[in-house]
Amino acid sequence: TFQSAPIKIQIMRFTACVLIYFCFCSQLLAQDGAITNETTFEEFLVELAWKNHPTASIYNSQLKIADLGIKQAKLGYLDAVLPFLSFSNAGMPFNGSVTDGFSGGGGFAFGVSFRLAPLYTTEHNVAIAEENRKITSLEKADGKLELQTKVLTLYQQYLSAQTVVEQRLKMEAEAKENQKLVLELFKKDAAEYEDVNIASSSYYKATEDRAIAETEIVLAKIALEEWIGMKLEEARERYGEF
Repeated sequence: TFQSAPIKIQIMRFTACVLIYFCFCSQLLAQDGAITNETTFEEFLVELAWKNHPTASIYNSQLKIADLGIKQAKLGYLDAVLPFLSFSNAGMPFNGSVTDGFSGGGGFAFGVSFRLAPLYTTEHNVAIAEENRKITSLEKADGKLELQTKVLTLYQQYLSAQTVVEQRLKMEAEAKENQKLVLELFKKDAAEYEDVNIASSSYYKATEDRAIAETEIVLAKIALEEWIGMKLEEARERYGEF
């Protein structure tokens, strides 16, 4: 029986029960997504932004806080479960207010006492902490969607600006050829001075439009690089490694 065992063995059993209880109350964490060779470049940019932009760090920290909140709430079970180790004199049966225990005619007795009020309160606190974590997890998912929208929008603006520049370069080249042709005609008295002014104005306007479009490329690229945390050229190099 429990009471016939040596005192050291009883203490070791008691310590083991407490350790098992603490292990039972402990929790572990999880993590998310990875990049594969099937990932598109747009998806790769989103993952870079999620990895490097402070937004992800904020949500990850909030999740850690939520996980710690669950662990902290579960510590309330320690107030509800009270292991005890008692001594009773030989010939005097042990009488205690316990739910479960071991005792004998004399020696040490070990048992566990349960307090219902702290147990009930702790269960509710744990449920609240777990719901708070679910909310934080949903906020993280929503934050990633917003980040994805922002990154993809900036990348499309960058691609659109490149297309506009290509068109502006063609228009600039055509305007330059037209100006050159009008100047040649003007030298031969086949065009008026007003024609030269119109052709020159068209060329200068085409040049200005091309410069503005190139600026839009630079601005879109800077904004995108701010989110992904590196140069776009470096992102392309890294993507090519997969």
